[in-house]
Amino acid sequence: MVFDGASSGWGIEQGDSSEWATLDQTVKTSPNIIRDGVARVSKRLDDKDRTVTAYYFGSEPEAKVRARAISFFNPKYEFRVYKTYLGVTRWYEGDLLAFAIEDNAASIMPTIKFTILSMDVYYRDADRNERPFGSSTPRLGFPFVSHLASDKRRPRDHPAGFVVSELVYSGLNTVWNTGDVPCWYRVEIRAKGEIVNPKIDKDGKFVQLNTVLVEGDVAIIDFESSPPKVTVNGVNAIALASRDSKFTGMQMQVGKNKFRFDCDNQDSRALAEVRVLFHRLYLGV
Repeated sequence: MVFDGASSGWGIEQGDSSEWATLDQTVKTSPNIIRDGVARVSKRLDDKDRTVTAYYFGSEPEAKVRARAISFFNPKYEFRVYKTYLGVTRWYEGDLLAFAIEDNAASIMPTIKFTILSMDVYYRDADRNERPFGSSTPRLGFPFVSHLASDKRRPRDHPAGFVVSELVYSGLNTVWNTGDVPCWYRVEIRAKGEIVNPKIDKDGKFVQLNTVLVEGDVAIIDFESSPPKVTVNGVNAIALASRDSKFTGMQMQVGKNKFRFDCDNQDSRALAEVRVLFHRLYLGV
């Protein structure tokens, strides 16, 4: 069940979520020994609870609506809340902190009030961003000669059609993070042939897997998880990471981030389909 008003008959008060972008922060200080004032020891954003009051304006019987709402707001679930403002949609995740439903048979419409506690306070893009490695080089120019039909006597020398572009795989990729704060990401490596000891490098720090991927294998290095995870075909493979691999300091910073994919058999590097998957993080909507 989705409480979005448009499809389920629920709506919220106008302005009820206006304070959701206000984030609480804790700054710890200590007195300066020589100078006046204090020195900042640490600064962090605290958890955030966001409360919504929703009204039902649909046509279903109140008893049915009430039962469905109680079942939906199960404290054992994890929740994802989407907010759309000025055409921009973002979401955050959290746990149910409080829930109440009006217990008044004479009420004109059922009313619920719930609070979602978000431990990770940032909003995320509605869609996961994807940045594949590799680039396409244009090959079509004017004037050009088009072999629309192949020469049956020499089909390999005169193939049908013409080349419009060529995929150039250098193993390099630049990803721009246009969010408000640094974010984490996943690296997905799909093998189309034999890949020996695949390695992902970000701004000089790297994670290398001491293994051979064969056609059809999928390796995922997941920095979004805490602690980070490594899987090959869905099976835990953290033990395959080389001893000099770095899982710290691999955040995608705001702005320009350089990634590089490599392997020991570099001639086969183009046989790996590599993607960086991430959600940009925002302070509000």
